[in-house]
Amino acid sequence: MLRAKGKYASSTENRRLVWENIVWPLVLEKDRPYFTIEECHAMRDEFCEKEGINQSKVAGGFVSLIVKGLLVKDKDLY
Repeated sequence: MLRAKGKYASSTENRRLVWENIVWPLVLEKDRPYFTIEECHAMRDEFCEKEGINQSKVAGGFVSLIVKGLLVKDKDLY
């Protein structure tokens, strides 16, 4: 019988999912250390549609990255 993941394991998984599939590819694609909210939303929508992942899971990953200080939001830039 498999146990469900704990709260911390889920948060770590969501952070990693967002970093590996949205944040880092955007940094590499744009060739700059920041990106706009619009660029982020476009990448998020594309990723969620392609992988069939709920946008709320991705949003939770972004919030978690911001809370941990790994991603900084300044007006309309990350």
